[in-house]
Amino acid sequence: MLFPSGGRVAAALAFFTFLVLWLPAPAARAITSVDFDQFLFIFRFTYPDPAERPLTISLAQMLWNRGEASGHANHLTADTYADTPPKKILLHVAFADFQVADVTAEVEARSIGASIHRPGFDPAAYIAQNPASEPRPFFQVNPYYGIPAIPTSPPAVPIPDAPGATYDWDGSALVIWDSGNLQAPITNVPPPRPGNPELSACALDHREDPHECPRRQPSAPVQKSHFLSTGGSVVDVCAGQTCLAPLP
Repeated sequence: MLFPSGGRVAAALAFFTFLVLWLPAPAARAITSVDFDQFLFIFRFTYPDPAERPLTISLAQMLWNRGEASGHANHLTADTYADTPPKKILLHVAFADFQVADVTAEVEARSIGASIHRPGFDPAAYIAQNPASEPRPFFQVNPYYGIPAIPTSPPAVPIPDAPGATYDWDGSALVIWDSGNLQAPITNVPPPRPGNPELSACALDHREDPHECPRRQPSAPVQKSHFLSTGGSVVDVCAGQTCLAPLP
């Protein structure tokens, strides 16, 4: 599944029990997406009163929920729709995604009872590229609150494509892929573009947007393939470290 409504479709599927959501967005939150910039002038002109704008977005969200995963996430892994089996879901998320707010993927992970690959973020992962040798700021006191870490359970049989794997997880999972971006703002604006010397080659190739980067890393399809194989599971392809997505 490579689209925001993938969670909605997955909830209704009767013949599949393992699914990968590469662009998980239970609620698209258009106003926090860089894609909304081209419509922002029209939106502000149509609704000049700032107090009306959140209400307008909230009313529209009530309609979007019917076609997005936010209206169906609680039926993915439990309390499933009639004649549909519970699913196991692998979420691949770009840290500070410009087009899909990664906080929405965290909401989906909590809703479906997914566990998360830890560490999810390392402020010093790309520090070698920073002339000031300073780690990126990270303001969460308890990152990914309410999402349990995938427990350590090394594979019984070594996996050639996943050296140093620290777990072989039989359940749903959230994996964050870091391309050197700054953390997304906590306000309703897209992530900042300029002034970050730690961006990876992948993010730089996409106007600093890491949206495309997770699926371009060789280790990501390895994890997906192992998960989607018969009797599959989520295998650690990052050797117990933060999953990085630097390759263009």
